[in-house]
Amino acid sequence: MFGFGKKKLEERFIVGIAMEISMFDSWSIDNGFGGINDSDRIMFIERILNRENLSATDEEKSTISLGISMNFDLSLLKEYRVKTNFDKKVIGFCRSIDLPLKYYQK
Repeated sequence: MFGFGKKKLEERFIVGIAMEISMFDSWSIDNGFGGINDSDRIMFIERILNRENLSATDEEKSTISLGISMNFDLSLLKEYRVKTNFDKKVIGFCRSIDLPLKYYQK
């Protein structure tokens, strides 16, 4: 609740979290789920932070959210998804952050 024992958020985590969510957003669009809406971004960010045992200020969460909105080139995101095998790991990603089924299962 208070973030005791959580690791401090480093810049590499900010970029990594933004990219992970951006790839999921791209996957979601390609698979008929419509992508992540603006109001869900913070929920995704907080779930990944919890998974990684990281704490973040509201400003850092906003920075991550801004990074997500800047990753708008869907063709580059698709290339990165292929490069990292993201599509084959998407169910594991969703489970790792305890994402509700409505985001990835019809």
